[in-house]
Amino acid sequence: MKALKVPAKIVVALLLLVVLAMFIVPFFYKDKIKEMVKTEMNNQLNARVDFSDLELSLFRGFPDFSIGLTSLSVVNLPEDTLLQVDGLYVTVGLMSVFRNEPLEIISVLIDSPNLSLKVNERGSENWDIVKETEKETETVEENNDPMVFLLKKLEIRNGNFTYRDDESHIMATLQDFNGFLKGEFNEDRTDMTLKLQTDDVSVIVDEVMYLTHAVVRMDAVVDANLEDEIYNLKNNSIYLNGLRLNFEGSVAYVNDDLSLMLVYNAPDNSFRQLLSLIPAVYQQDYEKLNTTGNFTMDGYVKGVYSEDKIPDFKLDTKVSGAEISYEGMPASINEIAFDLLVDSKGNNLDNMVMKLDKFTGSIGKDKIKFDLMLTNLISDPYIDTKISAGLHLDNLKQIFPQEELSSLSGELLADFTVKGHVSAAENNDYKNMLAMGSLIANALHYNDPGNYPVDIRHAQFNFSPSQIDIIGFDSKINGNNLTANGKIENYLSYFLKDDLFTGTLQMQSNKLGINKLLEPWSSEGGAGTSEPGSADGSTREEITYIPENLDVVISLKADTVVYQKLVFTDFNSKVHVHEGKVDFEAFNSDFLGGLINLQGYYEATPDIAPHIDFKLNLKDMNVSQAYQNLTVFEKFAPIAEKAKGIFSSTLTLSTNLDSQMNPVWTSILGSGKFTSDNIELSAEDIAQKISKAIKVNLFNNPSTGPVDLKFKILDGKLYNGPFHVAVNGVDVEVGGWTGFNQQIDYNLAFNIPVKLLGDQVTGVMDQYASVAAKYGVNLGDVQTLKPVVAVTGNFNNPQVRLVSIGNTSGGSVKDLIEDKVEEIVDIYAEKANEEAEKIIAKAQRQADSVMSVAQTRADQVMQLARQSVKDAKAETQVQADQLVKEAAKQGPVAELAAKKAAQELLKNADVQADKVLQKAQQESDNILEKARQQSDAIMQQAQEKA
Repeated sequence: MKALKVPAKIVVALLLLVVLAMFIVPFFYKDKIKEMVKTEMNNQLNARVDFSDLELSLFRGFPDFSIGLTSLSVVNLPEDTLLQVDGLYVTVGLMSVFRNEPLEIISVLIDSPNLSLKVNERGSENWDIVKETEKETETVEENNDPMVFLLKKLEIRNGNFTYRDDESHIMATLQDFNGFLKGEFNEDRTDMTLKLQTDDVSVIVDEVMYLTHAVVRMDAVVDANLEDEIYNLKNNSIYLNGLRLNFEGSVAYVNDDLSLMLVYNAPDNSFRQLLSLIPAVYQQDYEKLNTTGNFTMDGYVKGVYSEDKIPDFKLDTKVSGAEISYEGMPASINEIAFDLLVDSKGNNLDNMVMKLDKFTGSIGKDKIKFDLMLTNLISDPYIDTKISAGLHLDNLKQIFPQEELSSLSGELLADFTVKGHVSAAENNDYKNMLAMGSLIANALHYNDPGNYPVDIRHAQFNFSPSQIDIIGFDSKINGNNLTANGKIENYLSYFLKDDLFTGTLQMQSNKLGINKLLEPWSSEGGAGTSEPGSADGSTREEITYIPENLDVVISLKADTVVYQKLVFTDFNSKVHVHEGKVDFEAFNSDFLGGLINLQGYYEATPDIAPHIDFKLNLKDMNVSQAYQNLTVFEKFAPIAEKAKGIFSSTLTLSTNLDSQMNPVWTSILGSGKFTSDNIELSAEDIAQKISKAIKVNLFNNPSTGPVDLKFKILDGKLYNGPFHVAVNGVDVEVGGWTGFNQQIDYNLAFNIPVKLLGDQVTGVMDQYASVAAKYGVNLGDVQTLKPVVAVTGNFNNPQVRLVSIGNTSGGSVKDLIEDKVEEIVDIYAEKANEEAEKIIAKAQRQADSVMSVAQTRADQVMQLARQSVKDAKAETQVQADQLVKEAAKQGPVAELAAKKAAQELLKNADVQADKVLQKAQQESDNILEKARQQSDAIMQQAQEKA
């Protein structure tokens, strides 16, 4: 007995030592292990990993080993938090560590994780943080045996997940997420239990809210054959909002492919379940909906899924006897029914059929009917649809209580049929494309919250494959009576493949207020307004680009047109929008008491800066009104503010526009002519300064008499003359310039008859003689005085000085103007050459593209023809061989006759083949010839523009 006591004491002592070590070892080495773990994790990741505490325990789950990290964070630099976790706890089977077997993970608990995944505009992912090193690569190459571990339980509590993809414009969030996975993964076969739940899922794609605070739940039990990788699903359900889907079947891995055999159905048959799937953007007041009716949904996924294989799948949904109403609303949408089928068989998605049959609904006496079938979705979609609807919009307000519909009334009638392949519409093959129907609006009224009323008394749009006819459009838009008619052509090809959109529109109005018409857009911020939120006060870009694939002619006749402060009467215009510009082919109106005529264009595309080029004719207009209403007068003829009279003018003007669509004044190139019978000036300050300089007081309340002058606009300045005017009977030659910044520089050469001086003659002559004597000049017997005065500085406070008192012919004034103009013209000629080169280069690219496309089409025609000939010859050879073979059974004579017949058959095949190839070659040549003509036209237009 004594001998047994000694080993027993030793065993007890060893047990006590082990238990003591289980407490002491983690305590003493905890800090060192904590730092080692942090250091190693940071060495492996391109991120900063930190945690507040490391918990180690051999005692808590003996004989299992527990490790825990609290307040774990993973932060990308600079300061982009990828992951935050309150606690991460892992329990490992200690014996599996020492044995030569897979590592056994008893449980993993992730407490309150916050995961933020991001993809930037360039497609870079913030979770790509694992470092790649040569050492790692070598290690992988040396040890090809992957680490194997077995997991029994995984739990996630109170998780929050965010996914933001700036490249694809997707934003998704999951709040308060809980997940649980359990199974005996150390066995060959086990039942896995999976539970996922979140009460708050939101998904936004391209700023459209598809889900908002949606409830998602999944309960699944899986019979897992881990050895053969076959997973049988049983008693599985997915819940999305109000919809519950049951699914069962199997999933198996076959080599690298996934074999699927799944069937699903919606068991509860409530129409409200189906409505819960409507994207969130359309679910306003969804909780107030009352619904009745049934629906069924079932389908399957069967087959192999891999990189190059797609399984068969089917979705079959039926709705019948459904009704929707709001609490407290007098009407409802009833008689809702439809059959929806999506069926895909085989590996080619082009075989998929989407079919919506007998979609019907009623709102009171109004009915909606809709049928749709889509096939060949990948190669050449085939559409077969018919829509028929008659809606009294007052009924909608009784069903949908949205504020936006509160001021909507009127009647809409629609009837459309579209049938054919998309390629037929793209190629304008209207024989094989049916698109017929009409849309009619009667007494349609809408007033948005900003008090912008729109009344359409009557409008009818008739649709055919080739065009839309606008018939009897009669409206009143924000107080503007507007009628219109016209047609839109090639609309199908435009919408399907961005082809050329053509049309004509004729509009009429008794009084058209452009400001009122554009009120909703102008209120968002006009030209020169600061971008909201911009600290530097930078201006918003307002450039209006003209699409290059438009070719539309718009005409407008109106008794009165009001734009800002400008009033046009008896207005008649015709505008052609094409090739990235707006051509004003006609613009005629009574304006400012006279007549205005304008021709020219505005051009702006992403490749061409905004630019205008106009020719303006003004006839019998008031000078002061022109100054008040026309910016070009305010900038370049400020003296018009102090003038009265009637004038006529022609102006050719070319200028670039800035980002707020205002003229770049220094870029203006222009020339023109100004004529008037008489202009009265009230510029007393300037007149007094001139009188003081020339010592003659003859210019109080001056009037010019007939004025006929030419001018040029260059480098931000308007150059006048030289021209002659008679100011109060005195001939004056005027030449100089006015800048858009109100700076002026003029020479005025006077020819003053002495007899006009009257009582002033003695004093004035004495002063002129005194000045002349200083220069050794004896005036002698003077009949006229010819002083030259320079007027410079700012127009509002000009400086006037006497330049000469001698005989001036005016040549110096003319030379001053012409020399400066020639200098600036040289500068602009160089710029014009650069712009011309850009125009020609762009046109060459377009022409090359046209020829390239045509060559491809021509090659395809010949390739198809050759293949057709090859197939036909092969088929004929088979027929000939078969003919000879059958004849040989009947004897040598029959065989010989059959051979001759076979030769004739092959000969005819060669003849037909030659005809096919000849026809194809002709078609190919025609394609290339048309392309060459189009290419030459592009280059010709570019040369003319350049």
